[in-house]
Amino acid sequence: MFDNLAFKLVAIIVILALLGAGLGYQGLTYGIDLQGGAEITYELQLQTAQVVDEDLVASTIEVLRKRLDALAIKEMIIRPEGTDRLVIQLPGAVSGQMEEVRNMVETAGHLDFKMMVHPDSPQYALSEAEIAQQIAIIERKKAADTYDFRKETFDTAIEILTRWDAATQRFIRTGEGKLLLRNDQHVSGDMLSDAYRTLDNYRNPAVGFEFGAEGARLFGAMTAKNVRERMSIVLDGQVSSSPVIRSQINSRGIIELGAIEQGGQQARLQREEEVKELVAILKAGRLPAKPVFQSQQIVGAALGKVSIEKSKIAIMS
Repeated sequence: MFDNLAFKLVAIIVILALLGAGLGYQGLTYGIDLQGGAEITYELQLQTAQVVDEDLVASTIEVLRKRLDALAIKEMIIRPEGTDRLVIQLPGAVSGQMEEVRNMVETAGHLDFKMMVHPDSPQYALSEAEIAQQIAIIERKKAADTYDFRKETFDTAIEILTRWDAATQRFIRTGEGKLLLRNDQHVSGDMLSDAYRTLDNYRNPAVGFEFGAEGARLFGAMTAKNVRERMSIVLDGQVSSSPVIRSQINSRGIIELGAIEQGGQQARLQREEEVKELVAILKAGRLPAKPVFQSQQIVGAALGKVSIEKSKIAIMS
């Protein structure tokens, strides 16, 4: 009897020592069921007649894992649900993490470099009225789902206007405009071989990129032909920047995210986060299917606490 009692006492002391050392919080992992967190559900959609199957879901999850690894969220799980859905579980997640994850998941990662049409263009000049007319025609075709960029000379992209908001300590959207771009003068970002954090000429955080051999050849040819033209860098239909091409560019370049004129260190930190996200998206590549947000929910840890307490009691009894 005394031997059994002594064994139980030793077991209790060991368990208390482990808990006191903090392993219950640092070394052991509980998961979303035990510690609570967030769960986000997406439906995968395609713009083609291709069917969403297991292979497509698996390849989409693989690209998302590469992207989200940059956030270093512990115990994150991405799993398929049914035939055309995926679920992302974030144990112990806070609202800021959920926002970061959604931003990275809901960016398709389709990058293009295209020549911009504007009244002062050396080669592609159109009047303001002509540009507005072409934009209206393209937008009507896109709304009717009859637009095919392979057959059209022009395309459109959104130019986002932002400013620093002192109250929220963030860049906020103040408006948007539409730019007219040329489809016959473009290179796809699918040919990139690398992306990385760098600085622009004004020491602002920016994204550096590098093409592989074929991409460098095409990019060099396009930029050589379009010196003094504006080249728009377009990610998922939104223009990041439209620099003037000063000379031929071959394998390397920079995506500028704009000057930081207000907000000080806080604005710079937010810009650094934007750079980190964009680098992760470009390095991981384009998503094979589009994740369409369905729902998100916060999972409480009450069940987890009960389960942990029951486990402790079972060990000690």
